[in-house]
Amino acid sequence: VSKRVISGWYEDDIAINKLVSDTYNTITSSKGAPNGAPQQGDLFQWAYFHYGRFSFSTPGWWTPPVLDENGKPQKFENDDAKYLAWAEQRGEMPFVEWTEINHPDFPNKKVEVGGLKPFSATPPVSLIDSLAETHTDFILEIAEIKPTVELLNFATENAGKGLTRITVDVHNSGVFPTAARIGTRTFWVNDVMVDLELSGKLAMVSGEKRSYHETIKGGETIHYSWLVRGTGSFTLQAGAPQAGTATIQETIK
Repeated sequence: VSKRVISGWYEDDIAINKLVSDTYNTITSSKGAPNGAPQQGDLFQWAYFHYGRFSFSTPGWWTPPVLDENGKPQKFENDDAKYLAWAEQRGEMPFVEWTEINHPDFPNKKVEVGGLKPFSATPPVSLIDSLAETHTDFILEIAEIKPTVELLNFATENAGKGLTRITVDVHNSGVFPTAARIGTRTFWVNDVMVDLELSGKLAMVSGEKRSYHETIKGGETIHYSWLVRGTGSFTLQAGAPQAGTATIQETIK
């Protein structure tokens, strides 16, 4: 019995996830990232499992390795302990000693304040510019390989007896597919639509006026051919909201 509830990424989508992860690590030179296990109901999981889109997240910055006297990374019980050790090595003290106070809301009770200062486990000001630059470079790189529908090798050929053969290649010039594998299971991600609108005295002889593809892989090409009769203008359009739309307009005399 197949499962209706999906609990993990599809294999095709994992390949894209690895590509994005490798690209991120290369551009930002980031190492030793924390586990980053997703939390129930977080936006990262919702965007993939429910909305059907590729979804990636990063903390952007995390505490670097804390080395011992032998130059080996130390292990800590939690991230706060690691951050405190790292800050101490830098001569910083983001921790406030626990101090007993008299709190009006808790009369005759022991109240203490202290601990890690709020918002202290953030990147040092000296690193913010470089972090912003490398992460912007990463985002621009991902934008460069997004799915993009193009119409290539377009041609019209006289087929005799008032007939014209129209041919074109619908091509995804991006690295990403036009839809994630998970997206083909939802109603939130549009299929790629290929549409041929005829006007004037043109009439369709063979070929589908409108057809759909769940997804076109990165670098994949799908060939189309139509046979029309007569004269007039036509508009050939292919695309999807997440992959852009390409249009060709032509007149057959």
